[in-house]
Amino acid sequence: MIFSFLFTILCSKLTFAFHKNYMVTSVQASTLVTLFSLSLLKIIDTTAVFDFDLYSKLAFGASFVGMSCPKRFKNNEVIIFSTIFYVLYYFLFEFFPFSSGLLGFLAFISVIFGTRIKLLSKKELRLPLKSKINL
Repeated sequence: MIFSFLFTILCSKLTFAFHKNYMVTSVQASTLVTLFSLSLLKIIDTTAVFDFDLYSKLAFGASFVGMSCPKRFKNNEVIIFSTIFYVLYYFLFEFFPFSSGLLGFLAFISVIFGTRIKLLSKKELRLPLKSKINL
């Protein structure tokens, strides 16, 4: 379970880093990370026993999370988004076992929740200014 969580964060961070640091679009970065991770998982699947289906869905969904705009979000926010995605995936995927559209929807919802949490935390940390009263 820890490995799948770290794998989700790694895939989203790699997608975000490729899109931010190299001259590739977010779709190209997502494709590169997904193909690389699926190839690596297929190699591992031939030598070890693990749930290939679970990790392939996590890699695909995490690459969607990593497609977030680097002009709006920072690296640490992508970690929060992928954590929310991971939690939502484990709670909702039992009710919706098919993956058509669910991974993209979960990635979208995780980014929305993450941005709302960010905005709420900024509002909570803002201290009210003392008003000057002229008598």
